[in-house]
Amino acid sequence: HLDRAETEMYIDSHLAYAGGNREIFTSRALDEIYRSSTGIPRVINRICEKSLLYAFQQQKRLIDDHMVLYVAEDEMLKERSAK
Repeated sequence: HLDRAETEMYIDSHLAYAGGNREIFTSRALDEIYRSSTGIPRVINRICEKSLLYAFQQQKRLIDDHMVLYVAEDEMLKERSAK
């Protein structure tokens, strides 16, 4: 499990690798990603992926903690219950 700082570095490195050159997640969004994922990289990836898709659908350029919370609670729970 990653700690909060490692989670942020993990996300930043993935965004940099993908060619991202600006901040997409607010600091509070990163806090929520860490809290929801408990630092598990696979879960961090899923939450970030779903949050990016949700932000695109909502035509938002910045992902805040409310969006991450919605994705983590609503979208991720739907996935689990479908299995």
